[in-house]
Amino acid sequence: GVLATAAEFEFRKRDAAEVKADEALLASLLGTPDPMTPQDRVAMKDVWNKCLGWISMTGEHFVECLFLRCPDLLHILGAVPSELAYDMFVSVIDLAVRNLNRRTEVVARESYAASPLRGDVEPPFRTLAEGFEQFAQMGMRPRHWKEARALFLLTMRRVNPYLEENDAELLSLGTSSCAYRFWTHHVMKPALLAIQEVDGIFESEDNRRMLAESFEPLAADKVRSGVLFYRKLFSQYPEVMPYFGRTDMNFLAGHLFDAVELLVSVFNDFEKALPILRHLGKIHDNKRIPVFTYAAIGEVLDATLREALPQYDDGTSEGEALRRVWLALVNRTVLITTRISFISERLLHKALEWSEQCKEELKWSDAYLAKRKLDIETEIRTGGTYTHTEEEIVHGARVSWRNSAKCVGRISWNTLLVRDRRHVTNLDHMFAECLEHQRLATADGSLKAVMTVFRPRQPGTRMGQRFWNAQLVRFACYEYEDGNLMGDRANKQYTDEVINFGWKPPVPRTDFDVLPIVIEDPITGTTKMFELPEEYHKVTMITHPKYPDFDKLGLRWCVVPTVTCFTLRLGGLEYTCCPFNGWFMESEITRDLLESGRMNKMEAIADAIGVDSSDEDGFWREHVMLETNKAVMHSFRRDGYSIVDHVTAQSQFLAHDMREKKLGREVPAQWSWVVPAAGGSTMPIWHHEMRDFYVEPQYDYQAEIFAVRKESSVPEEELLTSGNDEIAGFEKILILHASTTGTAEGCAYQAKKLLRPLQVTVASCEEHNPKELFSDCVAGGGEYAAVLLITSTFGEGNPPPSAEDFFSVVKSLSSEELKGVPFAVMGIGSTIYPDYCQAGIDLDKALSAAGGKQIFPLTKGDEVNGREETVLQWIASIGSIFDIQQKKALVASGDSAGVSEADPVTVTLLSEEDDKVTAAIAEEKELAENDPSAGAVARYLPRGYKLCKMTMNDELVSFPNAEAKQMFRSTRFLEFDLNGVCSMKGANELSYETGDHARILPMNDPSLVLGMCQCLNINPSQWIELSVNDGPALTTSITRVGDLFALEIDLATQQDDGNLALLDKLVKAGRASNDEGEAATKELNQLEALLERLVEAADLAMDSNGCDEGTSGALMREEARKKVIRSLTEAFVTIPSLLSQYPITSSKLALDDIVEVLPRLKPRFYSIASSSEMHPKKLQLSVGKLTITHNSTGKTRHGVSSHCLARGTPASSSAKAEETKDRDDGMAAAIQSAGATQYVRIGITKSTFRLPKEYAAPVIMVGPGTGIAPMLGFLQAREKAKASGVELGPCMVFFGCRAENDFLHSERMRNWAKEGIITDLQVAFSRLPGKPKEYVQHVVGRQRSEVWALLSNPACHYYICGDSQMAEDVFDELRATSMSAGGLDHIESVNFFRKMKEERRFQSDTWGVVAKREVALKKLVEKKYNQAEAWLEVVEEEKKENA
Repeated sequence: GVLATAAEFEFRKRDAAEVKADEALLASLLGTPDPMTPQDRVAMKDVWNKCLGWISMTGEHFVECLFLRCPDLLHILGAVPSELAYDMFVSVIDLAVRNLNRRTEVVARESYAASPLRGDVEPPFRTLAEGFEQFAQMGMRPRHWKEARALFLLTMRRVNPYLEENDAELLSLGTSSCAYRFWTHHVMKPALLAIQEVDGIFESEDNRRMLAESFEPLAADKVRSGVLFYRKLFSQYPEVMPYFGRTDMNFLAGHLFDAVELLVSVFNDFEKALPILRHLGKIHDNKRIPVFTYAAIGEVLDATLREALPQYDDGTSEGEALRRVWLALVNRTVLITTRISFISERLLHKALEWSEQCKEELKWSDAYLAKRKLDIETEIRTGGTYTHTEEEIVHGARVSWRNSAKCVGRISWNTLLVRDRRHVTNLDHMFAECLEHQRLATADGSLKAVMTVFRPRQPGTRMGQRFWNAQLVRFACYEYEDGNLMGDRANKQYTDEVINFGWKPPVPRTDFDVLPIVIEDPITGTTKMFELPEEYHKVTMITHPKYPDFDKLGLRWCVVPTVTCFTLRLGGLEYTCCPFNGWFMESEITRDLLESGRMNKMEAIADAIGVDSSDEDGFWREHVMLETNKAVMHSFRRDGYSIVDHVTAQSQFLAHDMREKKLGREVPAQWSWVVPAAGGSTMPIWHHEMRDFYVEPQYDYQAEIFAVRKESSVPEEELLTSGNDEIAGFEKILILHASTTGTAEGCAYQAKKLLRPLQVTVASCEEHNPKELFSDCVAGGGEYAAVLLITSTFGEGNPPPSAEDFFSVVKSLSSEELKGVPFAVMGIGSTIYPDYCQAGIDLDKALSAAGGKQIFPLTKGDEVNGREETVLQWIASIGSIFDIQQKKALVASGDSAGVSEADPVTVTLLSEEDDKVTAAIAEEKELAENDPSAGAVARYLPRGYKLCKMTMNDELVSFPNAEAKQMFRSTRFLEFDLNGVCSMKGANELSYETGDHARILPMNDPSLVLGMCQCLNINPSQWIELSVNDGPALTTSITRVGDLFALEIDLATQQDDGNLALLDKLVKAGRASNDEGEAATKELNQLEALLERLVEAADLAMDSNGCDEGTSGALMREEARKKVIRSLTEAFVTIPSLLSQYPITSSKLALDDIVEVLPRLKPRFYSIASSSEMHPKKLQLSVGKLTITHNSTGKTRHGVSSHCLARGTPASSSAKAEETKDRDDGMAAAIQSAGATQYVRIGITKSTFRLPKEYAAPVIMVGPGTGIAPMLGFLQAREKAKASGVELGPCMVFFGCRAENDFLHSERMRNWAKEGIITDLQVAFSRLPGKPKEYVQHVVGRQRSEVWALLSNPACHYYICGDSQMAEDVFDELRATSMSAGGLDHIESVNFFRKMKEERRFQSDTWGVVAKREVALKKLVEKKYNQAEAWLEVVEEEKKENA
């Protein structure tokens, strides 16, 4: 009767308004770029992964809400939506999410699911494109996808128990949320494009006419056409013949093309075609034609049409169009026709699989199994379902418990009492059975595990009978007018629903009011509420045997945990109403009582047992949990009720696991559920490796039917409203950093992390105008509650060069311009320098002078004595001002939303054809057309840098023999052309003044870069896109991996913290991999031990082992910490050497991990060794190659910058530099930037190191070794001035070196001495054979009269350059000179040099000690921390002399 004649149907067009709306919606999506940021992609994948842990619940909630919201989908998707629609929607979402970043889909171990389908079933489609095409062909419209978007957001936000606070915040952003952007661009857009394509075919009158005309030859003899088709089918696919064994083929041949004619006639009218196609599906399902044969049918029909129709695919465009339309019709027909068979085949597969399992475990005979299979198949073919025997129900319920990965108490699975109540369908009778269930579970006090099974969901229905409540006994939750909650917060929504349904809460209300039970039958449309009689909801009062005040809290808990929110999936059937109970583990009840999302009694119990809840160091929460565990155990045993403690439970699980393995059955287990909340790593189960996998039979969590009904009707506008207004509660803080080498910047980002959930913005001082600070802060109507400033000190107490303008403006502000602006300053410096933290001191004073309100005193962090700890203490102090701990507690409790944390770094692989890569390569060519390597480096020029050609690279030290190479350090005299390549971000001009500093951004050794890439198993030429969300920014976001490691990342191990963050990442990667191989386990154990040593280093007990007698007590803690760090960094001097020591674990690190935790390459500062007066477009440097050999390991650490410069090849030289002679030329090919050996990234930093304006003024210069560099510039300037006829004053130069071999620039300086540029040249040699060591301070001491003659001149300028230890020693000698040769006493000497400094006639350019760093730095630090003692000795000695 369904197969009508073609004449009944006419061409039908969709409503014009609907067409217009669909076109407008699609137009709004086309041409728009993907709005998802890297952070959105990471967030979406993270949220979806958490949904997969509860996918049966979240998926059901989404699908059922959609059907209620769009009831026409029930017609469109057919009569069996619950099975198939769930799989289709969940699969398409899952595939789309996984496509956001395919790199992270190489699963190292189990995630929640490789595919979110239930059990071992065939997915409805394999690719995302197939999925969208199927939905389009089945008739889903744009409006459905639009409605689905809103419900998707709702489901992600409200039906995900694993959702964290930051996830909820991200999802609450409405149209700006990652879920909205994901659905719009990655689901709705391709779905609408698929609909457009399907509409373009099936709504065309021309296509219908073309089909009808082409069908006429076939219609003339339908039987002949049918015979042709089946002959081809059986000859090509003989395996399908059994399915047609008893069929009248002549009839079927004619019938086939009758059906085809009907399909052609309804080509344009999908609404009328749909029932026809489904009727065909039922016929084919009854004929048991399997789904897999339809691929063959489509292929053979294609061949039949090609043979029967001359114009079909004849090579012309018309022929191709005809074939495309025919195939579209066939594909749509096959898809809709096979849906019924698809479902029945899946059901049959699961049913037969379960019967096979029963045969094996219940010892069925082969004959009984064969009969049972036949019965099952017959029932499914005739009625679409089948009936389990009681034996199958009982065993299936038990096996489901055995397979439940979240349950720790499965050892008793085969003792479960299963009550078969499938015949009970009346809701009143069902409630009576629930009461009997409770009675049986507690009949004699010792609990029994019981399951009561009601009837399964019927074919053609959706949700089936089910409970509203999650357990039979739950406690209500009430909300007061002030927003506070009382009771079990997990039941807040259910409490509201039953009150609306008519429940009257008891008076007065309490924390432990038992909620009623609600049962719903969707088939009959009836819902009933029942009150549990008191005798069926047994509770026990929770008291403590030791603390009487605990008893006064009135705590109680139910005795039987009867769960009602499970669906039992057994052999393809779903039992949606099946109460089940086991028994409690004591820590479960403890968690329910303590956790903020449940009863929230943590602090109340703490008070009751006398524990200070403000004492975080006292581990008060652990104390409370322990005592609550004791109370629960005591109370249950007191009342004679069964309960298991967590120690016994985990032992039982391990026994169960071993027992099952011996039977050949693997035990699925979800670690976070099976491991008890108490005991931690003291429990053997903590260390027990487990696999979490899905296997049926199974208990799955259900969607809450009342929530589905309620939320399906929420208006879309409300669902998409941003939650920003609700979460903008906590203060906003602005952190500004002024950094030279990146230390202050790193501290700023550290503060940002530790001050969460405050909303913190980090910026550089150079990016901020100080005059806007008032308007930025709350005091001036802005958003920031305070400004935190972290600054290092540069040179002689100056701010970092990048912050000079900021400091200058702050100092110029009037006393009212920052009135009331809250601020705090952290100074970073080193006490080995005379102007320790001077920039921080100056900034703090200037802010106060401008009216700022200091909220915390100036704090100084000493690089050589616990700077890291000082910074942490400062951050903690700032946090206490803003009640940071209380705010964190609010976030943890759910009473306030936290601040979202984007993934610190995201990495996206790019292909060579990507437009971003093409643009980057074009930029390289534009920057350096004839040198691709130079162009690659030029893209990595920060603001203020230029890529300059090296024009000279000369060795200044002679090495006549091997002994000389051991004694002397290679030192290079380098020259650069300042007319270099300039990036689009760089400065247009690069100029300097005599005495300035050059900032060199070095390049890592190519061999290290290749080693790094090998450790991570990544191609150095691979293009990537980087997004840094939390940390120092990179110069460019589009880069090759090799160039990133060569030009951006510091590959030397860090001597300040031992790369603690990297080791932490390594350990986490090793643990996450769950690699149980012997080598991997050994690596992980070694790394864990190493990490533990570093973490505990700062807390080592202070003892004198390893510390020299007399060491200051203030240094002992720091020395203990550094001792551990040295043991690491001296064993591994580079990151690749560290990673290669642990190759298995290192291979599991992701590139984004590396970029996140490794520091950026920092600029190195060198005093310019040339004069701008003599060489305005040339810049010269004298650089010693830094090479440190660690005595403890024999490993050599190379200075990154000095060795990079030494490798350089001058532009005029055709030969390679020494360091590159033996280098593999293939490195340049692998690392694009490695070939740029002629170029160096250079910036200029202004200095106060200047010659006197009058050249006639006397000058004294002290510059041993490469400290002579700025003096060379001064001397060139004097040479230029003399050549111009300027009269020069006296110039005394003190130089120091080991021997004549390393007398740097000896010929030039001796010539200057002859020419009068230098009037007195004094050289100290420390390694002359047969002579005592002599340093510059000794030579100064021998020349006291001559030195004082110049120094006492009011116009004299004194300059010193070199390491700090040397500068201190020379200054001590100068003070002695002032007193011995000048006759000054101690006070007069102090004032004399103070005045010189104030008049800027005493200038120093010093750096930390380098040679024998550990020994020298220790001595220098000791000297600094004993200055008071040394000063007292000097004063006492002077007093004696005067006496």
